[in-house]
Amino acid sequence: MSAPLPFSDFLLLLRQRGYDVGIEQYKDMARLCETLGAEAARDPRLLSRSLAAVLSGCSKKASDLSREKKAREIESLFFEHYALCLLYTSKRPASAAIRSC
Repeated sequence: MSAPLPFSDFLLLLRQRGYDVGIEQYKDMARLCETLGAEAARDPRLLSRSLAAVLSGCSKKASDLSREKKAREIESLFFEHYALCLLYTSKRPASAAIRSC
């Protein structure tokens, strides 16, 4: 049995909100988590900004301004989605807090 893809619940939320999320974005999230490793686990802001940067850059047609707006929206949704996890488990690394929810 394979492990669930990182942040699949969040990517599903983005899809439900009208964001263009496909298999490539799931792969991008797996690569991002692998690249950031423990550093992202200690810093939810780094994790949210990195995730937003990767996902907002998906549309090559979008202007820089619309990509920046999209990145801010994604980062805001990240903190809305995981707020309770991060709040109640603030003494644990962000990745552990998110996984426990």
